Amino acid sequence: MTKDFYSQGLRGIGRRAAVLAVLLGAMIGAGVWPLPVALAGGAAAIALYALTRDRHPATFHYARSAAVIGPDWLGFVWVAALAALPLWAQEGEAGLHPSAVLLWPMAAAGLAFPFIGWSAESFGLSLSDGQITLRHRLWHRRFAQAEIVSVSPWRSDLPRWMRALAPLLAPASPGTAGALMLARARQGLRVELRGGERLVIETDALIPGAKALREVLQGRQRRA
Repeated sequence: MTKDFYSQGLRGIGRRAAVLAVLLGAMIGAGVWPLPVALAGGAAAIALYALTRDRHPATFHYARSAAVIGPDWLGFVWVAALAALPLWAQEGEAGLHPSAVLLWPMAAAGLAFPFIGWSAESFGLSLSDGQITLRHRLWHRRFAQAEIVSVSPWRSDLPRWMRALAPLLAPASPGTAGALMLARARQGLRVELRGGERLVIETDALIPGAKALREVLQGRQRRA
């Protein structure tokens, strides 16, 4: 297996940082600027996000609405709104509003959602002439189907730190807190390669689906 740096993954991070910066500026400005100007800033953030997306998904990729757009914008709005609230409440007074002590750490925690969106968008798997190409986050891997030793089901609960966010979010966002508490375990496939290396591929929201992916990984079809 070969493993190389995936520059498009880095581009995805920069894209989200730019969108968040524009939206954050619009949110902060909403307390000072005329409403049409603030709305124009929000529209600019949406346009930037839409016009810079990856338009060449691999054969296997995640559904954009559920796995990419939803987490991205949940995070963008959450971070921008919570970061802007103490500045709105300041109302020209000297010093930082006390609410920043609570709201800004919560805003920082919301960056986990764009990370989820970036992770899903950066994923892609294709098969050509018995060679599998897998890109994910900042890495680009290539290996032969023949290198696969086994493919088995994989399951994992949400990280404990995300579950722990629920009580903190409940006062400000009970809906988000409830979603975290009720979120189901993640599912996927564990792939073991010759040499002992293991890869985990999550299959929730995967297109064209877990069954098709298993068939490709186990060599039951030549092209995906």
